[in-house]
Order: sequence, then C-alpha cells, then structure tokens
Amino acid sequence: MIYKAENRYIGRCGLHPVPGGAVGLGFYVAKAYWGRGLATEAARVFVDYGFQELKLPRIISSVEVGNAASVRVLQKLGFRCVRREEGERRSFDHFELRNSKT
Repeated sequence: MIYKAENRYIGRCGLHPVPGGAVGLGFYVAKAYWGRGLATEAARVFVDYGFQELKLPRIISSVEVGNAASVRVLQKLGFRCVRREEGERRSFDHFELRNSKT
C-alpha cells in the first residue's frame, strides 16, 4: 500500500491462496497510519475484486485474539467469526465472508 498523500509505503493488503482451496484476505498497515480507515479501504477493494472479478464463493481471514482493530476492519466489510482456534501461546479467530451473488 502506498499512501498517496506522502508517496510512502505504509503496508500491504491482498488475497492469497489458503490450503484446501480457499482464498484468504490479509492486511497490514504501519502503526503511524492506524485509525484512518486505510486498512478498511484497501481490504474493501480486494473483497470487491475477489467477488466481482474472480467470482469467489467466499473469502476467509484470521485474526489473532486481542487484535480488535483488525476484527473491526473485517466486521465493517461484513465478515463473521466462524470459529476460534485456541493455541498454547497464541489463539486466532477465523472469519469468512460469503459472496451473495454465487
């Protein structure tokens, strides 16, 4: 992601293959740029591309438990939590968004 106002690299966002045939959404924004809606804006572009151009039936994403900002990004886009994976050191919530047009 390039922040046009400063012509600066501030993070990344995109779709990626997941074992088992699913497609995942991942995003990262540098801390100095948090709270500006940039992750939501970028993620929305990739969700739209995945559903409209790639005709994906669903997109998934995983967030470490406690990362409320990333959960909020996914919720704004309509993702819902489908399960929690508890680990010894880290736990993750797994989200999905289904394409309403397939």
